[in-house]
Amino acid sequence: DIPRPIVDVTILSDNSIVFLSKNDNCEFRNQASMNKAIRWLYLAHLWTRYSGQTDQKLDQDVNIVMRNEDPWDDLVNVIIDQRGRIALEASTLEGRGIGHPIFRMLYILIKSKGAIDWSNGAPLDATYGPSYKIHKHHIFPTSLLYDKRFDPENHLHKKLVNEIANRAFLTARTNIGQISNKEPKDYLPEIIENYGKQALTNQLIPLDKSLWEIDGYEEFLKERRKLIADEVNKFIIKFVVKEEKIKEKISLPEYLTSGESTILEFKSSARWDYYQEKVNKDLEFVIIKTIAGFMNTEGGTLLIGVTDDGEIIGVENDLKTLKKKDRDGYELLLNDLISSYIGVEYSL
Repeated sequence: DIPRPIVDVTILSDNSIVFLSKNDNCEFRNQASMNKAIRWLYLAHLWTRYSGQTDQKLDQDVNIVMRNEDPWDDLVNVIIDQRGRIALEASTLEGRGIGHPIFRMLYILIKSKGAIDWSNGAPLDATYGPSYKIHKHHIFPTSLLYDKRFDPENHLHKKLVNEIANRAFLTARTNIGQISNKEPKDYLPEIIENYGKQALTNQLIPLDKSLWEIDGYEEFLKERRKLIADEVNKFIIKFVVKEEKIKEKISLPEYLTSGESTILEFKSSARWDYYQEKVNKDLEFVIIKTIAGFMNTEGGTLLIGVTDDGEIIGVENDLKTLKKKDRDGYELLLNDLISSYIGVEYSL
């Protein structure tokens, strides 16, 4: 499956023509090939591969695709030939506004990091309705910057004030009603108090409080440009995976026969106590402890509805205890548990 943010950016773009010319069934040979394609899609967007001479560039790229079984490295090399590099540098963000592709790339990155709204803790990729429409929030309000530091009639000053590095993503309600015209030094500490430092770091906000002062605005921009460039590069490069290192998906029978380990645990239920034959909410905490344990190590897989010896008994007894007695209801149960005990930013 292709991550949703890719569809947001590319499915109606020229990039998709190149992609579909190679994948008439929307299938890849393997996971490594798909990862390379995703990397190319992001790079083609970031470096505006088709911003000029579109037809000629499309012909060139489609020809590469049709001649090669695995064309993605060659397509990336074309971008390097065109731009001279593919790594994003902090200096590239200087004076760049929200119309630049870097801004959309930042939005994709921040959503992938599980960023939350700063007033209600809701994940930004799960917001609905006009009040929760995503706004492009000025971290340092423009009115304060123009009042205390910059000239609104100066073109260079306007570019600094509206730079990508001065933007975060919030819901309309938070941007307009909760934060509005406050200085960062006044409202960022409240966000940390309510949701922890991760609420800021997931939006790549520097934690140095001296940078939250109006007088430290240029230094704030400089530091955040570095954070954005570094994180965008890390995000894109993670898709470059050597084919021999790609693991095939493990099937359920393989999980069951392999038995429990440090990365695999079986639980009979999430809340139904088979010994007492009633709901036991202490079991919910056991589920959360298991998930937290995986998060604190190298990750793992939790199978609910499976006995210690690998026998599938299902989750029907759990379902009977829920108001919504189906898969959606069960996902809601797990989502609520994770949100309550671990944090809303880690919810499903």
